[in-house]
Amino acid sequence: MSDNQPDVADEPALLVCPNGHTTWTATNGHYWCHECSQMHGVDPEFDELHDPETGDAVPASRVSAS
Repeated sequence: MSDNQPDVADEPALLVCPNGHTTWTATNGHYWCHECSQMHGVDPEFDELHDPETGDAVPASRVSAS
């Protein structure tokens, strides 16, 4: 996380999937993205979200449950 940015892990709605979509849901210890699931050759399952402002990865262990 960048030093000048707020910790978006406390606000999961601000986070995006690795492909920049906001249609992800938490499921069974990982994340699944509806938009990615509609794309050919794209794996819709992933282990971390991203801060759209910085591009920094945010591991599931840091994302607040809401």
